[in-house]
Amino acid sequence: DAPSRDVGTFHLPPGVWGIAIDDSKIQRKLLRRFFIHAGIQENRQVILGHNRDEISGFVEFIIDFVKRHPDDLIFLIADENLEMEGSAISDHETI
Repeated sequence: DAPSRDVGTFHLPPGVWGIAIDDSKIQRKLLRRFFIHAGIQENRQVILGHNRDEISGFVEFIIDFVKRHPDDLIFLIADENLEMEGSAISDHETI
C-alpha cells in the first residue's frame, strides 16, 4: 500500500521539533497553528522573529539547538525575507 497523500491526515512523526522564524506577527501565529495541525506538540515548538535579537541570532540558535538535540528530528521553516527596522537582514541570501 502506498502512503496516504491526504493532507487532512498528514502528521509528522511523534517527537519532532518544529522551529520557525518569521518577522510577521500574523505569520508566527499561523506557523503555530500549522505546527499543531501537522502533529507537533506545543511544548516542542520554537517560533522566533519577534525582535531584532531573535532574527540576528537565529543561525547561532539553530546551531546550538542541534548540538543540544543531536538525535532529535527537526522540522524547520524560515522566512527568507526577514526585515529588521525597515532594512532586510538577508539582502539576497537566505539565513
